[in-house]
Amino acid sequence: MTLINSKDGYIFGGYAQMAWSSGNSYIRDPKAFVFTLKNPHSIPPTRFLVKSGYESYALYAYASYGPTFGNGPDILVPDRSNLVKGTFKFGSTYADTTGRGSATFTGSSSFEIGEILVYQLFG
Repeated sequence: MTLINSKDGYIFGGYAQMAWSSGNSYIRDPKAFVFTLKNPHSIPPTRFLVKSGYESYALYAYASYGPTFGNGPDILVPDRSNLVKGTFKFGSTYADTTGRGSATFTGSSSFEIGEILVYQLFG
């Protein structure tokens, strides 16, 4: 589970059932989703599922990126996220049920990370 608090106070993130790796590849995860908890549009907490047929692009694993969701990528957390803005191309892999596209989470197609939390469950 990845939880992001942008510097402008918006809260969003994603969930992945599959483990991340550092290979340069997509990871199939039909249970993955991204979500918004607080956004500039007053959209209530909402979960966005992987589009049918796009399950193989749910996650992107690359050693120079942080958590990356989708083939757009829908949400990209860059390496050195304290210096480099993250980006959105939301609606590429995950179903945009709001019609707001890349502006859904922060009102923009990029974001500055205030805080990021990544949780892993061990079973």
